[in-house]
Amino acid sequence: MKGLTNGIDILPEDRIAFFKNLVKDISSDKEKVALIYKYLQQNFRYVGIQLGIGGYRPFPARFTDEKKYGDCKGLSFYTYSVLKALGIKSYVALINAEYNEEPVDPSFPCNYFNHMILCVPQKNDSLWLECTSKTSDFNYLGNSTENRYALLITEDGSILVPTPASDPSHNKISFSTLIKLNEDGSGQAISMLYVNGDRRRIMDEMLTSKDDDQKDFIVKSLGFREPDNFKLKKVDDEDIQINLDIEKIPQFTTGAKMFLNPRINGFWIKNLPSSKDRKQDFFFEFVVDRSDTTVYQLPPTFTIDALPRSVNKKCGFASYASDYFYDKEKNQLMSVAKFIIYKNRVPAAGYPEVKTFFDEVLSVESQKMVIKKN
Repeated sequence: MKGLTNGIDILPEDRIAFFKNLVKDISSDKEKVALIYKYLQQNFRYVGIQLGIGGYRPFPARFTDEKKYGDCKGLSFYTYSVLKALGIKSYVALINAEYNEEPVDPSFPCNYFNHMILCVPQKNDSLWLECTSKTSDFNYLGNSTENRYALLITEDGSILVPTPASDPSHNKISFSTLIKLNEDGSGQAISMLYVNGDRRRIMDEMLTSKDDDQKDFIVKSLGFREPDNFKLKKVDDEDIQINLDIEKIPQFTTGAKMFLNPRINGFWIKNLPSSKDRKQDFFFEFVVDRSDTTVYQLPPTFTIDALPRSVNKKCGFASYASDYFYDKEKNQLMSVAKFIIYKNRVPAAGYPEVKTFFDEVLSVESQKMVIKKN
């Protein structure tokens, strides 16, 4: 495949001068690569090209530079060409960018790949660039390309290397919700959502989607109860505000009591498969760091009746903690929770422990906070 790109990595002299001037005040290669990656995101866009030789050979760097678009091959190869002009070595890398696919078997040669990214070797580690994304963080691979084999195309042939597995801090989902609860059980909620990694790209797309698609996302993906009215808006580069009007906040009521869920969004709702006779490893879609703080502003005539107990659980692959507080002066009820999946691959032998842990988390999350009318 290296032969397909011979002689097409040359940029015009004025563009080489432009890039050299762009990074002239930067000393480290890593910072230079970061700036070039930012320039790529701001000035180029992805277009799929799969027909004929275009399915295998990228367009020349000059073409991509002029047109300001390309597919995964074109954009990765263009970035490679820019870095080469700056004296920074990099390698395009073939990879299978699909979730839940069979991993590459190094002992069985086969065309496993459907995507191209870029690897930039460094002294202590390598940088990995997803060149088709306009929103991904620098040196971040999403759940479709992390933690798997990539095929580097080098001057001396090809070599399989593992891509890095992400840390939970790269997949954060954090909710902070204030609910004004009315005496009739209706309420208004304002939820601030912070996300990074793949989720941020998805949320950015949602902000420009149709109302019906946004509502569907709020209910099915974020786990909120279906609102009567809602509004999504971006507060800054990292936070999104969700305003919700909900006709019935309590899970149910009996007489003078209301039974409230600790959270009005889905925190962890997945029931894992049975652990009986499991022989294959289990895979979570990705590691994650998820947190939630929910505050209920109770009606003046209500107070607390019963709260769940605090919980702190751990296993070899995840941790979960939840707690509950009541501020009598403000008449506010608060629930907080934090949940981390540290590893996305669970060996079959360790799965029973993980299954038990997540069953317990589901049980805790189903408990109710009870308030009563004075």
